[in-house]
Amino acid sequence: MTASAPNPRNVITAPKPARHVTSRMPVAAFLTDPATPEGKIEPHVYVQLHHGDAPIKESTIGSLMEGVATGVRKQLDPSMKVTDSGPATLGGRPGRRVVLTGKVKGAPCSYLAIATIRGGKAYSVSCVCDPEALPKFKADVQTLADSFQWTDAAPSAKPAPGRRGNAPAKP
Repeated sequence: MTASAPNPRNVITAPKPARHVTSRMPVAAFLTDPATPEGKIEPHVYVQLHHGDAPIKESTIGSLMEGVATGVRKQLDPSMKVTDSGPATLGGRPGRRVVLTGKVKGAPCSYLAIATIRGGKAYSVSCVCDPEALPKFKADVQTLADSFQWTDAAPSAKPAPGRRGNAPAKP
């Protein structure tokens, strides 16, 4: 039996070989290819949008990441300890990184999150994995975070006839 970290709220998990799962929050969850060995945490990577009742101020990124660490302890295990934190970037914007390590259901576990705040909302890319796999996932998560491109274009409230969302009209 493989140990699996509990999924954050509102995550839809699909059976393997699914590779991409969407939901309201997180925006996307990616399941990895390799079979998870006995006694190891099944790795997951998440892209999330966080918003509150009021706009989130950019100056509160440190507090946001403290809240992320508290949430990880509540959702995964109280034994999870912050082992690394510092500045990071997401989509070229300044942000913060936090890494927690501990055990979940007896299996060693690491959690990594990179977040930034833009337009009153927080955006993050995170992963849950075995600590031995963290160096690889750390690079993958940073690559994903670096790939973000920001746009000021808002989706139209009502698509034009013959269009789905902002997709180009059919020829």
